[in-house]
Amino acid sequence: MATKVCTRCHHALPATRKHFYQDARLSDGLYSHCKDCHYKACPGEGRTKRAFRNMIQRCYNPNAPSYRWIGAVGVKVCERWRASFENFRSDMGECPEGKSLSRFGAVGNYEPSNCAWMTPTERGVEIRKKYRACRICGTEKTVVAENTGYMQCPHKNAHQKGVSKKI
Repeated sequence: MATKVCTRCHHALPATRKHFYQDARLSDGLYSHCKDCHYKACPGEGRTKRAFRNMIQRCYNPNAPSYRWIGAVGVKVCERWRASFENFRSDMGECPEGKSLSRFGAVGNYEPSNCAWMTPTERGVEIRKKYRACRICGTEKTVVAENTGYMQCPHKNAHQKGVSKKI
């Protein structure tokens, strides 16, 4: 396996995407400095910038894997954030370790009042709060308890007994 020497830390590392970012404009297709040095040079900016780019991709790129659940259903990014990454970073701050960008209740657009940095557990709780239609009467209600998933509607007891809507 070929090796490449990082221009910042001078360590010889395997010339792979695991250790170096890709850049098609360069002769070998890899950046001159390793991923570790990139994160040391701008701590937090790597995760924050990646979250910003992924958010834009999810909302506006039909070829993005999660576009069909986000952009295709009409979720947008607020104009202030679309204008620049600096606006996004000034509103959200740096991405903390172990967290990622999420929308409250997994509904609504990406905007300062509807987003936060959340752990996977916090995101799961927010997703369970998402509006759902009652399987019996079809009315939209919020989930009552994050663990049970039962709806707050006149048919709450039927949900607990496992009664389903007749088609």
